[in-house]
Amino acid sequence: MINSEKMRLTMFAASMVAAGALTGCFNDKSSDPSTTGFGLGAAKGAINGATCNYKTAVNTNGFAGTTDANGEVQVAVTPGFGANDYPVVITCVGGTYFDESDNSTQPQTEPMRSVIPDAQSIAEVGGKIGVNPFTELATALFDSLPAGAANRTAAAAKASYGEIGRLFAPGMVANGGALNLMQASTPVNTANPTNLGNNVAGQLATYLAGFAKYAATNGGSMAVLADLRTKIATGTAVPASVAQGIKTQANSYTPGATTGVTAQPSGNGGTAQKPTSGGATGGTGGTGGTGGSGGQV
Repeated sequence: MINSEKMRLTMFAASMVAAGALTGCFNDKSSDPSTTGFGLGAAKGAINGATCNYKTAVNTNGFAGTTDANGEVQVAVTPGFGANDYPVVITCVGGTYFDESDNSTQPQTEPMRSVIPDAQSIAEVGGKIGVNPFTELATALFDSLPAGAANRTAAAAKASYGEIGRLFAPGMVANGGALNLMQASTPVNTANPTNLGNNVAGQLATYLAGFAKYAATNGGSMAVLADLRTKIATGTAVPASVAQGIKTQANSYTPGATTGVTAQPSGNGGTAQKPTSGGATGGTGGTGGTGGSGGQV
């Protein structure tokens, strides 16, 4: 839902795999022989020229790649990325993004992250991982957990996506669809400002456009993202007006009705509950209702 930062996780996945293949520094290499590559897609609208890096669960760092005009990076991966390396955090910085609020190009001054729970998660989103405002907020929630493998588990990472969806876009994560927020969204840029499609990728792109349009009258995308990141990480409630404002703007974006977003319930904000190691969250915060699934990946 977050504005033009729809940085496709496609970019992250691809770049990360490539980095792993080149450096050969991941652990437990024999445990995940099926990985052959994946893509990253960075978006708020599409983020062009962002530098993406990764950090594994065992603190191995590496270069993932640089996004193209569609916010994407494709990485060829050879067998060897191990199960112990997950969850992996992708961080994309710099570059410029397409702002759907006025179809302008703006500097990307805030970092954008995505957390990949495990190898299976990559397969579940079709091999394309998104990096966008929603994945940034999910990563902020995940990163606020106590350090250590016992707390920052794959289940906790997946639950972080579900919790952000509950606050902002409950329809997108309904029926076990938490990882829908991690899927790469349809690229939105000068070449493709509105043709988004009635599927998960198109719906996510519409929410991100709604984020951009909401932010345009509330301090700008970078300021809104930074404020929400702080609220999520510190357990401060997200005002219902923010979640509802993003949904309202998503509904009014040119393809809102055709992508199926208008039929989905609005999130009502609230306090993001920290996941446990098993993936459950405590408390309820402000729920956004149920129904209107964004579809399964």
